[in-house]
Amino acid sequence: VWVHDGPCAVGWHGDNGTLIRDYVPLFERHRVSVVFSGHDHDYERGRRGNINYVVTGGGGAELRPLKCGVPGKRKCKHPPLAFYNDHNYVAVEVLPDALRLCAKRIDGTPLEPCQILRR
Repeated sequence: VWVHDGPCAVGWHGDNGTLIRDYVPLFERHRVSVVFSGHDHDYERGRRGNINYVVTGGGGAELRPLKCGVPGKRKCKHPPLAFYNDHNYVAVEVLPDALRLCAKRIDGTPLEPCQILRR
């Protein structure tokens, strides 16, 4: 699934409560494997329940810091598995039973090692 303002994020904008309430149960019921979003100007990768979440909002606008989990801010209720405050894009390869996700900086260098995402 692709949405602009994602249900799960720890960046400046954070979670979208309406999506969590209205859409996440639908995503779960239909066994969605991954939800991609932007809106937050960073890269985030996480998992809540059976759904992987990827925020890739670092296409060129100004970067924004974490909303939680850093000195002077509240603890993150759901800390991400990965967070990078860098301009980025994500290449996704569809495999027979998984997705191969490669997050990269604008110059093509990896933000993190490629990840295999399964349901």
